[in-house]
Amino acid sequence: MHGSAHPAYRAAVEAIRASVPGDVRLGWLDHEQPDLATAAAAAGAATTPVVVLPLLLAAGYHARVDIPQMLVAAPQALVTRPLGPDPLLAQALLRRAGEVGAPPQTALVVAAAGSSDARALADVEAVVAELAARRSAPVRAGYLSGEAPRIADVVGPLLHEGHEVLALTYLICPGRLADTVASTALAAGAYEVTPPVGSCPEVTAIIRDRWAEATQA
Repeated sequence: MHGSAHPAYRAAVEAIRASVPGDVRLGWLDHEQPDLATAAAAAGAATTPVVVLPLLLAAGYHARVDIPQMLVAAPQALVTRPLGPDPLLAQALLRRAGEVGAPPQTALVVAAAGSSDARALADVEAVVAELAARRSAPVRAGYLSGEAPRIADVVGPLLHEGHEVLALTYLICPGRLADTVASTALAAGAYEVTPPVGSCPEVTAIIRDRWAEATQA
């Protein structure tokens, strides 16, 4: 996991860890300890195989560069795909929309962090397309950063078209980034912003799927 200084962040990740049975440990890219390399080495001394699952929603820089570099000293580690893209993430977003009672005609904006990596953006857009296939009202992606459409630039036109807009926080955990997503979307005119997807049961299901993929390959 990336890590954050925000007090709610680690608690959310710990809750995800606790939802998965077995010897599940946390390794961090930043802010927290143990770092990923240390956690993988400790797990390797206790169990085989060691499966490293990037708790990330897209295969961006962290998944493609940072994690492999941190695992150079742990060649025994089996690194899975990130959580996204996956149809279950679209289901998690639908769950969040249902929790706030969003009617079918509500336009949905999937509010993501953004990236300069085209592959990471494609992963987000794949989940958005999956979500759009399950809805009759518009579903769009909006980002906090990068060259892709910003959240406000997506919410504004939908409001102009006469839609009510619900923003779906496409992040795993609460924290500074999630707070910025919420304030940005609300300022743009979204009537509500949902919590991150991390505590949804679909996330636990994806983790189990990724573990099975890695160990049965």
